[in-house]
Amino acid sequence: MKSKQSGVKLSLIIISIIILGVSAWFNQANAQEISADINDSIRISCV
Repeated sequence: MKSKQSGVKLSLIIISIIILGVSAWFNQANAQEISADINDSIRISCV
């Protein structure tokens, strides 16, 4: 019974790490898009 519980805990930890990694990557991609939009609008306003 104990080994089964530790396996469940390990898989939960792995799943949560994967979810955190995916969300961090997604946030980074969104931040890059937003900064690109800001740079474009700065260029347009300067011209």
